[in-house]
Amino acid sequence: MGPRIAIFQQFFNLLQQSKPGEVARMSVDEQTGLLTRLALRDRLADTIATTDDIGIIVFTAGIERHEHIRAMIGYEAMTEIVSGLGQRALAMDEITHVARIAPDTIAGFFVGDSALANDMMSRLHLGFEEHTKVTGGTISVDTTIGFALGGRKSSAEQLLQQAELALGQARANWRRTWLFSQSEYGSPEKKLGIMSELRRGLEAGEFDLHYQPQVQARTGAVKSVEALLRWTHGRPQQFSIGQLIELAEGTGDIRHITRWAIQRAMHDIEALNWEGYDIRVAINLSGQLICEDDFIAEMIELGGDQLHRLQAEITETAMLRNPDRALVNLQKLAELGVEISMDDYGTGYSSLSQIQNLPITELKIDQRFIKNLTATNRDPLIVRSTIDLAHALEMKIVAEGVEDAATYALLKAMGCDILQGYFIARPLPLEELVVFLKDTDGIAAKNDGPLLNFLTQLK
Repeated sequence: MGPRIAIFQQFFNLLQQSKPGEVARMSVDEQTGLLTRLALRDRLADTIATTDDIGIIVFTAGIERHEHIRAMIGYEAMTEIVSGLGQRALAMDEITHVARIAPDTIAGFFVGDSALANDMMSRLHLGFEEHTKVTGGTISVDTTIGFALGGRKSSAEQLLQQAELALGQARANWRRTWLFSQSEYGSPEKKLGIMSELRRGLEAGEFDLHYQPQVQARTGAVKSVEALLRWTHGRPQQFSIGQLIELAEGTGDIRHITRWAIQRAMHDIEALNWEGYDIRVAINLSGQLICEDDFIAEMIELGGDQLHRLQAEITETAMLRNPDRALVNLQKLAELGVEISMDDYGTGYSSLSQIQNLPITELKIDQRFIKNLTATNRDPLIVRSTIDLAHALEMKIVAEGVEDAATYALLKAMGCDILQGYFIARPLPLEELVVFLKDTDGIAAKNDGPLLNFLTQLK
């Protein structure tokens, strides 16, 4: 059976099994001829109910950089690509139902055991990597595939969600295929519910950015702040913000969160400008996002003519995902005036050659080396050598985790450029940040001695 015939055979079979009045809601995706997600779920539920204990495998396949590709070749050609992927899946004897579940994603299922699942992971990946015919020529696209293995006790919706989660896990780990593991992931229903709450919270205005001031050690002036996400209302108490961010990276929601954070930061930068403060705002960028050309383009658009007031904070481990792509995108941001800061330096795997090749203007020493700076002999040696390294490479050095006056004074004596921590200020909402800037502005204009005394008195 040819792939196009197979698609329309799906449609015909569904029509035959439908009751009057159900045809309108059935559905086949009009643009590709593939099933809709709802129709696929119904077919999957029927198969689960009539299959023995051999097993059911659900897959989801997503096109990488689909927004960039769509912008380059057009919406109709992109639709042809999605349809072509569905046809290739249906051409395999094991697969009889395929749906389009998102603009760039298809899903399907087949009956078999884990051995077949492993075989099909390879076959689907190789099949999808072939050139796809579109009007006017052919194109090659990269795909990522998530798999979920279930049986008679599984629900159709649960398997589909697990396959979608596996797709997100594959992307988060820079793998082409990924088999969902309940033990590794935990409760998908619980985490999906939290992600739904997170998206709802963003739309309902329950999130805020708080800003932690960064003091220039030599002058005491505040010229930059780090933006930190806060869920001010309704956050699930069992999850920290850090855990939510990690979860969002796995599901792809990190993009929505970062987009919101950039939009909010640009709004607050404008408000600070009105107050007379020329402040640069540091935004943490996921390793997943710095490798996505379309997100970097979106970030540039959101920043507009104030883009240079943003600073991009990345981690050492983020660079391991796709160093070549990350380098290109970081250079693009740097050329437009965005400073690049390497966060948590000393905890990852960066070599000196890697640092030299990146457009980094700042290193942030991880706070674990700062917290016990005045209590150990080893940490001061590490910090001092890192400061010397940064200065030799013509970079600024930031120490985060400064929590007392002794640490503040020692870091200044070592030649550290910028200090950040609870001794200076906790992360502050915008209104409190403005008050802090006004309180410290006149003092910092003199020298850091009065500022250190002022901060000590505050504590």
